Amino acid sequence: MKTVFNIVLFLCAAGLAYVCYDSIRGPAGFRQKKEAREKAVAARLADIRKAQQAYCGQHNGRYAASFDTLIAFVKAARPASLQGFDADSLRFIPFGGNRQFEMTTRYVPTTAGDSCCLLEVKAPCDAYLHGLDRREIARLKASRTEEGKYCGLSIGSLETGNDNVGSME
Repeated sequence: MKTVFNIVLFLCAAGLAYVCYDSIRGPAGFRQKKEAREKAVAARLADIRKAQQAYCGQHNGRYAASFDTLIAFVKAARPASLQGFDADSLRFIPFGGNRQFEMTTRYVPTTAGDSCCLLEVKAPCDAYLHGLDRREIARLKASRTEEGKYCGLSIGSLETGNDNVGSME
């Protein structure tokens, strides 16, 4: 009887040790995967920014309002600064399962009487973190909401001209 009791205690201790190990490993693994995915999304956002800047330079300070327009421009113009990436993939969020970036342009009047074009491109964290631990994603979203920050990565702003700086920079 004493041997059975010792075996049960050993199994309980091993189970508790695994639960402790997993509680540490889980968030660390999520953080590692999140950082790798954010790096890929940030690189794609940088490509979109380069393409939009080239488009803006050739279209009187206006950004492409849709990905169809931007992709057609990149394919047709092939400016030197846009070599090395696939134009057709610009619209898709890496790891997002065919989800697309949210791209919006807005024209605002300036003090000089003309208008200024603003650009904002967003990738919600739900899209690029798809398939990872839902509890960790929920914690991340709650934390960002509490801080008053957008839960995802973005470039530009529709509120102020910020030279299309990204949230990841």
